[in-house]
Amino acid sequence: MLCSTGRSAEAREPLLQQAVDAADHGIYITDSEGVLEMVNPGFCRIAGYSREELLGKNISVLKSEKMALEYYQRLWKTILAGESWQEEIINRRKDGTLYWAFQIINPVTDKEGKITHYVGVQNDITETRRLRKERDIALGELDAIFSNTQDAIFLVDVDHAPSREDTPRKTDSRPQAVFRYRKLNPAHEELTGFTTEAVRGKSPEELLPPETARTVSRYYRICLEAGAPLTYEETLALPASTRTWQTKLAPIYREGKIVQLVGASRDITEEKTLQEKLRTLSEQDALTGIANRRKIQEELSREMTRAIRYTSPLSVIMADLDHFKAVNDTLGHDAGDSVLKAAASAMAESLRPSDHLGRWGGEEFLIVLPETDLPSATTLAERIRQHVAGLAIIPDHPVTMSLGVSTLEELCTPEELQSHSDSTHLQALQEKLLQRADSRLYLAKESGRNRVQNRDAP
Repeated sequence: MLCSTGRSAEAREPLLQQAVDAADHGIYITDSEGVLEMVNPGFCRIAGYSREELLGKNISVLKSEKMALEYYQRLWKTILAGESWQEEIINRRKDGTLYWAFQIINPVTDKEGKITHYVGVQNDITETRRLRKERDIALGELDAIFSNTQDAIFLVDVDHAPSREDTPRKTDSRPQAVFRYRKLNPAHEELTGFTTEAVRGKSPEELLPPETARTVSRYYRICLEAGAPLTYEETLALPASTRTWQTKLAPIYREGKIVQLVGASRDITEEKTLQEKLRTLSEQDALTGIANRRKIQEELSREMTRAIRYTSPLSVIMADLDHFKAVNDTLGHDAGDSVLKAAASAMAESLRPSDHLGRWGGEEFLIVLPETDLPSATTLAERIRQHVAGLAIIPDHPVTMSLGVSTLEELCTPEELQSHSDSTHLQALQEKLLQRADSRLYLAKESGRNRVQNRDAP
């Protein structure tokens, strides 16, 4: 509503003219036949004509021939009925270029109600239309990707001001955002068993088991607080099944504030299963199923580092099957394989969960015993020897084992151990520990086999 200051119409007229001339929009006045009687600079700029070129011309000078006849029929029918017209139109400038305009035309009547003039306002929306078209194309492409990709895509609304009952209990007083699902793509629905209709407006806590919901919300909150994309892996129990996913999560900003999160999840269950199988194959002895040489060496290095750091005891046992070559030569390799597998199983049964057993090579095995001193390691070695000797693997062919035991405490004092924490000294210390166990193993062999040796030769 315009408010008058009490000035006369004559006094206000210059002010109104200045306001019209200063307007960015194109403003014009025609008579009842459409002949232009007034145009402002904004209209001249949009149309590409000067004021002198337009005055006295019919408004149809801007007609582009791009609009259907029905458009103009509706326009004239509307304004002749005394009603306002508001629609988009394609016009032609003086230089022949086309432009889109949003125009408003209002009829002006005299005291008898007869239309005497039309007042029009035009706004060049060519750039707006171009951007709108690009946006529509982009949205169409995104929708095609969203609907057809094999990745599970989801959209989450971020509620920064949740109601009290929606807010999870926290020990701190910081405001907690609530995440509510908005949309799932078809791949997500198929892979997870959820539908958009079922999840829309609901939080993870309303849809998922408590532990799963906590995991999901934690990643959402990390992404929200960081304000940056996040990639993570998770194993979730969902209605369809329990699967492992790799998810890429990204924030969506509006006016500088994160209002949504968009995520793309890829089912990597089979990939992780394959990786685990490959890892197992790379660390496991194919015949016996226990650790291979590389893996048992890694375990020994890790336990030595821990023993030095905490000044705790560590022992190793080097074990070797007696007369194994004779078994292979006389009974064949299948029989030898049976002996190796049975011996490995017997040793594994004698160990604690914290102990490590590996095949060192051929018929030789290495056992790593954390938190174990020499007497305890010797007792265990004797128990293993008896267990293996009691196996009835091959009729009329008893199987025995010789074992050499060594401990870290024999090599240096606890104080000296602290100076061996670097990798070079650690490697040298490990070699000494293994050499001592190996030499005692062969001392047991030379002393008649089927025995445990925990001392060096006198």
